[in-house]
Formats: sequence, structure tokens, C-alpha cells
Amino acid sequence: NKIKVIPNGIEIQGFLDKGFEPIQPKDKSSMVLGALGRLEPQKNFEFLIPVALALKKKGIPFEILIGGKGAQESLLKLAVEENQLEEQFRFLGFLDNPKRLLMSSDVFLLPSLWEGFGYVIVEASLCELPVIAFDVSSNGEVISEASGFLTPPNDVRAFCDKIAYLYDQPDKRKAMGKAGKTFVSDQFDSKKIFERIETYLVGQ
Repeated sequence: NKIKVIPNGIEIQGFLDKGFEPIQPKDKSSMVLGALGRLEPQKNFEFLIPVALALKKKGIPFEILIGGKGAQESLLKLAVEENQLEEQFRFLGFLDNPKRLLMSSDVFLLPSLWEGFGYVIVEASLCELPVIAFDVSSNGEVISEASGFLTPPNDVRAFCDKIAYLYDQPDKRKAMGKAGKTFVSDQFDSKKIFERIETYLVGQ
């Protein structure tokens, strides 16, 4: 009964103040879907291949930007080629400043099968992006109902339905992005987290 869970924090103001050069200007005629992480099995980027095929069938104009390096890079690029998705995917390699990708995107996708603490979700939310992720591990603690969507793992239809909804509802997309920034600023600012830790330790 003395155990209290206090989440990790992030130096929010430092992240917001950090300069960046966008990968590309935003194109209002199509939706840019951003994804960041190590190209490893845990991150499950191969899930985005059937997602892209389903979005093409729906007639939604989109592009997927992937930032990161890893053992599955060659496998993913081959899958993109085999499915004739070269126009929909851009592999950007390792990015030392994630804001370059995030500020070039309209929606952030996280197909990870598990996460410890989703720093990348916090960063995406600070860039005012709605987030679509699987309902696994800590994702539900970092994504509020107002800031994004959680879907069953590897459910292509459910995942695509949320993307399609955000494509059809640009005003809702912007509102969810702003809600995400407010939520993570309130919940995960490192200054507030340190205060919570101090308050807990003093009270013991």
C-alpha cells in the first residue's frame, strides 16, 4: 500500500524550444503518416505494409515517413518494393532530431508490440499530432481518449479505420493534436514529475 507509480518525465520546454529543419513541407492534398523507432521486430513496422495496401484500396492519398535504422531495414524495403509501395514509403534513416519528421507529419503511427514508456508518443503529442497505436503496455497511459486512438494489436482494419477518420476530419485531427500537447504537458513535464517524487519521498 506504500507503492506509488510515478511516470517518467520529459524536459518539455527544451523539446519545444529545439530548432529543426522539416523533412518536407506539408502537402494539404495528402496525409503524411509519421513513424519513428528502431527497425526491429518489437517495433513491428512490417504491419504498416498491409495498412498501406488497405489505405490505397480506400483511395486515401498518403505517404508514410519512417525514421530509424535496424536489422529489418532491408526486409522492410523489399516488402515495400514487392507490394509496389515505393511512392508511399520514405525511409529516412536515423534522425538525431525527431522533430524533423514529426513536424512534417499529420498523424503519428506506433505499431509497436510493446513499449516501456512511450517517449516518442510524448514527443509526437508535443508536436500536436494525434497518435494511433496498439492497446498494449503503457500506451493507454500516454494517449488520452482526446489525443489519439488505441486499436487491437495487428488489426489492420481497425487501424486503417482510425487513419481514414482522421483524413476525413481535419478539424478533429487538429483538435486531437492540441489535446495531446496539453495532456502530456500536464502529465509528463519533468519539473512536475520531480515535484511528485519529492512529495512522495518527504511523506514516507
